Amino acid sequence: MTPETFSFFPAKYFFIVLVIFLSQSLVGLNVTQPNGGQIFEQGDLMQIRWNGSASQVSIELTRGTSTTVQEVIVDGTGNDGAYNWSIPSNFRTGAYRIKIYETGTGTGVDYSNSTFQIVEPAPLANLTVTQPNGGETFEQGDVMPIRWNGNASQVSIELT
Repeated sequence: MTPETFSFFPAKYFFIVLVIFLSQSLVGLNVTQPNGGQIFEQGDLMQIRWNGSASQVSIELTRGTSTTVQEVIVDGTGNDGAYNWSIPSNFRTGAYRIKIYETGTGTGVDYSNSTFQIVEPAPLANLTVTQPNGGETFEQGDVMPIRWNGNASQVSIELT
């Protein structure tokens, strides 16, 4: 038996394996946003951004530093570097990371570098202006008392 006739991989198959290996190893994706530290409210529009090479990408959400998928955001979208996700208003609050990879092959996996938060929206303030409440007349230089009732911790006052 000569070396040419005894081969684990015939040359034509070795070339195919090498091409497949190289094409998969060239896929590289990098999550750039959100990449940790951000705070989103339920109902917000989250801009997910990435760079890298892949024909189609899948985007998922993992809880905390786990790699276990909590939510599939999109299973296959064009690799244009951006995807907008509307966070459901009843989505579970907590710390999350984005996971991105090439659709179909699962290669080029990347995660947000650190966790971001999804929180409940802040309650809307309920304010009622009690003074002035209409009909008052003030002259230039007068001190105008402004009073209100409500549940806001801070307010902005504007004259319209």
